[in-house]
Amino acid sequence: MSGNCNIYLLIFILGLGVSSGLEISKSGCKETKGCVSFPYDCKGSSDCNYLVTYVAGKDSVYFEMSAKDDWVSIGFNQDKAGMVGTDAIICSRPASGSSILIGHYYLSSKNTPTITTPTPTGLFNTSGEFNGGIIRCSFTRNKVPSSNMKYDLSNKQYLVYARGEVASGILQYHSWKSSSSNKVDVLATTGAESRKRALLLTHGALMLIAWVGFATVGMATARYMRTFWGDSKIMSLLVWFQIHRSCMVIVVLSTIISTILVFVYVGGWSEIGAHAYIGIAVLVLAVLQPMIAVFRPHPGDDKRYIFNMVHQTIAFIASVLGIVNCFLGVEALTETHRSGFVVMIIFVVVNFLLTVAFEVYMWKDKSKPPPPHPNDDQGMQVEEEERSNGREIVRKVLYVCWILLAFVCCVVLLVLIGRKNSR
Repeated sequence: MSGNCNIYLLIFILGLGVSSGLEISKSGCKETKGCVSFPYDCKGSSDCNYLVTYVAGKDSVYFEMSAKDDWVSIGFNQDKAGMVGTDAIICSRPASGSSILIGHYYLSSKNTPTITTPTPTGLFNTSGEFNGGIIRCSFTRNKVPSSNMKYDLSNKQYLVYARGEVASGILQYHSWKSSSSNKVDVLATTGAESRKRALLLTHGALMLIAWVGFATVGMATARYMRTFWGDSKIMSLLVWFQIHRSCMVIVVLSTIISTILVFVYVGGWSEIGAHAYIGIAVLVLAVLQPMIAVFRPHPGDDKRYIFNMVHQTIAFIASVLGIVNCFLGVEALTETHRSGFVVMIIFVVVNFLLTVAFEVYMWKDKSKPPPPHPNDDQGMQVEEEERSNGREIVRKVLYVCWILLAFVCCVVLLVLIGRKNSR
């Protein structure tokens, strides 16, 4: 009886090993294996929307893939990062039963691909499962292509990623796809993800520079520094306006460029939730501002107040959404969350305190008594001038503090992101 129990226990343990053997982890990425995942900061097949890992052997490369979908694929293309001409391995959920279909496909067009029959000898050691809406599979592919395979993995290739649904056992058009931005050496361990990761990091850096840095300075200049330089001009325009416009032009351009970069990184629409939707809203509002400014009435026009109200409202909403999205972006890029969050909280708190200080200053400046009449005592004029100079010094100090806040927070956040992503 005890012998039978031991046998059953051994079968149970082996069963656990088989059932959990296809759980794909990112542990060891960039060290012992190459990895590509979307989103980047997911940990394994249980939370990655798409994941592929690869380890090179002497004559072959071992792949593991997963996706939150019915089929998942990895493709190789020597000429371009596109679907047509791609040599692909696709793992798919069959119409019925639990057996996963893993096969070689050559994509000669954008139509539904046809599996290679019989399976090429260069594709072997296949296994897979579909559980909880996640498909997982593993396989080994020879470096040198066999019959019906096109590309030699000893050479650098564009990697093409895709996933989609299965209906009645038939592969449906991909619901998501992406590709490497450059050719990748799958015999190395750091190729695809580290290079394409640069697009995401540049996106995050530009948005931080735009909304933590230049937007802060530009909006503060427009609201609180209009009269500081008097009638002084730069290139025929008032100093405050030149500073404000220059800052906001940088904000708009940075937002547009960073949005393009993240679309290239993801390969289409992102699936990371609120961050993507807020980002599009910020982009729309940022682009809308200069378009509205083109039609603004001249100063002194009866309807100028309408432009001012709309312009300031859009600026406030865009700034708030931009900072919120910086919080979400810093959370994703710093991965440990805490350090980046602390800097963002400090930025928001100090920014609020400086705003309150400036508002109090403006209120007091407006409520000050009118300047003395020229026939009044000369001492009173001197005293008023000293008070005015004191107020201007306060305004200058607050403005410099605002510039330093934006600059220091940007630098610290960029350093934190760089350190977290250089590991």
